[in-house]
Amino acid sequence: MKLQTLLKLAQGIASESKCVSMGVGAVLVKEGHIISTGYNGTVKGAANCCEVHKERGPEHTEWSLKYEVHAEMNALLYCPVDTHGSIMVCTHSPCWNCTKHMVAAGVKEIHYGETYYREASEYSEVKAFCVDNGVILNEI
Repeated sequence: MKLQTLLKLAQGIASESKCVSMGVGAVLVKEGHIISTGYNGTVKGAANCCEVHKERGPEHTEWSLKYEVHAEMNALLYCPVDTHGSIMVCTHSPCWNCTKHMVAAGVKEIHYGETYYREASEYSEVKAFCVDNGVILNEI
């Protein structure tokens, strides 16, 4: 599948997010087949972001860091097969935490649609981490 097609799928999946700040979607692919998807949100049974907050702001950010699981993590957590050698396509550039987990899970390429506004200052470090670990990090 083309990266642009996978990015469009990730964008569609992101629309399922209940986050008032930003919907993020991820598609995990191995050997040309989609093996998992994810979007950012809370754990099953917990209050959704939109039920707690009306807009993005410092209180939302603090709450989100505690209670929301990122799209990339959900794609990894709910993947039913081995992820080694897979490719992750995300709507936004990954944070440090997601990046290290993707690398640990054996994701060999990470492609994204746009730089996440809160992570822009750390992007060069995340990129260097990926290079050091043989992982491609690429904006589509």
